[in-house]
Amino acid sequence: MTFLSSASEKSFLIMQRNHKKYEKNIMTLRFNMIKRNIEYVENQYYNMNSMNGTDEDALQVDDDPYYRSLQQMSDQIETQIEDLDLEIDTFETQIKSFEDQIKNGIKSSCGLSLNGG
Repeated sequence: MTFLSSASEKSFLIMQRNHKKYEKNIMTLRFNMIKRNIEYVENQYYNMNSMNGTDEDALQVDDDPYYRSLQQMSDQIETQIEDLDLEIDTFETQIKSFEDQIKNGIKSSCGLSLNGG
């Protein structure tokens, strides 16, 4: 009967893993949106500098506070996504372990039944 409790624990782990995957999807969407904003700001600076014509007076995108804040957010979200990947991998490992326990529990139950015990 312990394999039944393992099955419910496995279901709980699957639910937690799926929640982490959902969080990761949201973070990935935010990351992509920030990357598009970074590209937009970079293009704006490129266009302004192209119109200016000289490299001496070129505006540096790295000096833009908004651009720097986008870069920081991008780095933070990228780290969060990596952390979520690690958590998801941990859940996958635990789920696999419970699947093995359940299979072994079912096999031993069937073996007891066949042996008359």
